[in-house]
Amino acid sequence: MNELDDFLTGTGLVAANLGRQWTPLTGGISSDIWRVDLSDGRSLCVKRALPQLKVAVDWQAPVSRNAYEWAWLRFAAGVVSHAVPAPLACDERAGLLAMEFLPPHNHPVWKQQLLEGRVEPATAAAVGDTVGALHAASAHRADLARAFDTGASFHAIRLEPYLLATARHHPALAPELARSRVARGDAMQNAGRLADAAADYSAALALTPGDGATLKKATLCLLELNRGQEAIALCRTALTADPGNLTAKLGAEWLLTQLVPLWHIPMMNEQERNE
Repeated sequence: MNELDDFLTGTGLVAANLGRQWTPLTGGISSDIWRVDLSDGRSLCVKRALPQLKVAVDWQAPVSRNAYEWAWLRFAAGVVSHAVPAPLACDERAGLLAMEFLPPHNHPVWKQQLLEGRVEPATAAAVGDTVGALHAASAHRADLARAFDTGASFHAIRLEPYLLATARHHPALAPELARSRVARGDAMQNAGRLADAAADYSAALALTPGDGATLKKATLCLLELNRGQEAIALCRTALTADPGNLTAKLGAEWLLTQLVPLWHIPMMNEQERNE
């Protein structure tokens, strides 16, 4: 526990000579979580993001997500302080954060209540009010959109394991899963997030390489991002999978006209000149 004890001491939360008891908490696969009972009577919760998740397969995820969680807790505490544990300290490099510990006897888990068949309309109403307040405080905030640009983490802990990995193990589901990824790409493109859209379209193509409509979307996004060589590579990948893919063939030829001066194209096709 030396690293964890150093975190509490280094952030000034706990005096070096104060006794502390660490108790692991359950309930997640992406983090280690502890309850820390201090000899002065306080209890804290410490959370550390794991680079390797607690599953049988090799599932990697960026530990930077802890810093985003810390930033979100601080934002939420300023809007609905009654609905989140108070954020206390964070070490981004170590992937550690500390927050208020909420005793389970008066902070029941809503998910568990629902699993047990306990449905209380007042709880659902409170959740709706809380989510509504958070949306009202964050909508159309470009600064927050930049601060919470978590595309890499979202891909690693949601899209890769739940869509791409599923498609690899169940190929018959690939077309439907690809459509879900394309729908997300369309939403990203409509929001002006072209890099995210291109990533979604490219991932969909990995599932259904013969999808001409998605290939067009991906290559146009990449071209607009000045990543034309990547767009051509997508077309070549599609042609490798299916040499008769007319969309990929015409797309690669059109992309070359956008990237190479027109006078240079005939020269590229002269065998003697290129030998």
